Amino acid sequence: MPKQPSPANQRARNGRSIVIALWICGLLLFLFFDFMSLLNSRTQPPPYATNSPIDDEPTSIQYPKATCEVDLSESERAIFDQLHSAYVQHRSQLEIMISSNTADYVDCVAIDTIVADGIRFVPFVIEKIRAGDHFLGEIVGDMTGDRCNSYTDDVGSSLGSQSRAAAWVWWWEDVGCERYQMWRAATSP
Repeated sequence: MPKQPSPANQRARNGRSIVIALWICGLLLFLFFDFMSLLNSRTQPPPYATNSPIDDEPTSIQYPKATCEVDLSESERAIFDQLHSAYVQHRSQLEIMISSNTADYVDCVAIDTIVADGIRFVPFVIEKIRAGDHFLGEIVGDMTGDRCNSYTDDVGSSLGSQSRAAAWVWWWEDVGCERYQMWRAATSP
């Protein structure tokens, strides 16, 4: 016949089992809350984020204060506004909206026309970027022949479409506006 544990030994074993069970429950709770905080930090926008009027997604991009003022022709603004409207219609198509390729958003005739006109429309594009249309940051380099790589430190090392757009705004405030004003002076009658 098997030997029966004494009541004292039985209580000790039960006590150890309870301690181990509590320890495991505590560990599981810790891991659960740690996972939830990690998940929450990835899905919640930072407190300084603003909502983009284009796609209503939070963005943490900080643009420099606008210091450059240029005289913009009303006829050029009207042309740009028509082209931008055509671009917005293109971007609103379902197959474009579900695309993960940023180039698809700017692959349209209206954007090709804006790029072909070069620096002439850059102030309008920068204005639209500041208003939240970060996909237009994809075309500024093609319009100007310049690159914004030296401005990535101001917006972070990841050059997603929002960061690239912000880098172009920094470029505009630093050198782009002055280049535009020189181009305007050289081409004005």
